[in-house]
Amino acid sequence: MNRWTSRYQISCGQEAERFKSIERLVSSLKLSGREPEAEFGLFQSAMKNTFLCSAQDKKILLTFLALAKCHAMIHFPSESAFVKGINARSPWGNEMNPAIIFTGLAGTGKTELLRALGRLLGESSSFDVPGHGCLPLVPAWFLSLIAGPGLNEALSQWIEQPSDILNSKKIEEEKKKPVSFGRLLDLARRISFRDGVCLLPADEFQFVTTSSNANALATRVLLQLLSIGPRLLYAANYSLVHRLQARNQEDRQRLLVHRIHLMPESFCCADGVRLLAAYFDILPDDFNLDAANVGQQIQDYTYGIKRFAVLLLALAWVRAKSHRGHRAKVSTDDFRWAYLCSDYSDSRDDVVTLQRQDISRKKIKEGLWDPFYSEQEDNVVTLTPAIEAFEKRVEDKRLDSFLTPIERIGFEALKKSREPPTKGPKVVQLGRGKRSKQDLADALNMMDE
Repeated sequence: MNRWTSRYQISCGQEAERFKSIERLVSSLKLSGREPEAEFGLFQSAMKNTFLCSAQDKKILLTFLALAKCHAMIHFPSESAFVKGINARSPWGNEMNPAIIFTGLAGTGKTELLRALGRLLGESSSFDVPGHGCLPLVPAWFLSLIAGPGLNEALSQWIEQPSDILNSKKIEEEKKKPVSFGRLLDLARRISFRDGVCLLPADEFQFVTTSSNANALATRVLLQLLSIGPRLLYAANYSLVHRLQARNQEDRQRLLVHRIHLMPESFCCADGVRLLAAYFDILPDDFNLDAANVGQQIQDYTYGIKRFAVLLLALAWVRAKSHRGHRAKVSTDDFRWAYLCSDYSDSRDDVVTLQRQDISRKKIKEGLWDPFYSEQEDNVVTLTPAIEAFEKRVEDKRLDSFLTPIERIGFEALKKSREPPTKGPKVVQLGRGKRSKQDLADALNMMDE
């Protein structure tokens, strides 16, 4: 391996240490609980900043590194090939590799995983090349489209205009001129090759898909990024993938061929229990619960989506403090209340829809339906737990979860008074044919019996 490919290689025996180094744990907070509504955001923010590497995360990160390493082996096989490339007009060549789509349900942690990838790749470095001086060595350009579909701001942070790039005698005058978008893309191609950038992760594409012509706009932005040269890796929710599937065949071949899925984590497995315990450790005095024992309940209420779990735990904490005092402990009843409360209604609707889809195997809501579902059937878990959880949640909506002891006594008495009547006698229908006197006599005897 050379200096370009070695950046994307983790030595044998160092995987556990490297993945441990990119995890993020938040120290215990000291919240009074006297103003839970005001401290709600602090607890929620601390949980959002917590990141633990699950087995699925490690597998996906290793896949990202392998794709970047392969790109480096193709375009940077030697120092002589690098020198030849930086002097070429099209250093990356004319062939475009298909983009890598990193997809999954919203809230499963795609953005956090891309940030972890940045920590795993480490900082930029530099090296000397004879005749060119000290040149930077950058593993990836991380782009965010949170400001909208324009690429000028996203790319400008990685692009400067040095003399060896502009190759002009009037450098200062060139810098003062506004850079056209075509010129910006040309600079991006040449500078990304010079810096050895082999991976181009792009995130926050939901801010591109808000316009009326989002389908064409998202495609145009992706193809522009794809034309730069580094391997494009873009995060996309299911709603964006459904839009891209409506594009022409040539666009789909470039943007949807290579797919990597991030599935919701199960809070019943070891990795999910570990993450749940880390959330509890942020407020250990308030969450005196065993994560393994409540993992199934949290899974039922969140579908394993981390964003939902963060909101559910924060709402349950506020409920406990505001109704039982600032010294109250969070209980499983608080989880159930948080699941049924109005602040969680949108998330609850999504959870119920996702479970209905698992049971029926039919699309109910497009944004929650895996666009590549037919290819994922082998990975679908047994549906019996999901069905039982769905039925249990229906029972949880009963009013008695909110009743005081006195109200519950009255409610039970009301239920008994409204119990369904006993089963009525069996009715025997008579045929429509002509009846004799004996037939009528027999029917009367049956009624008497």
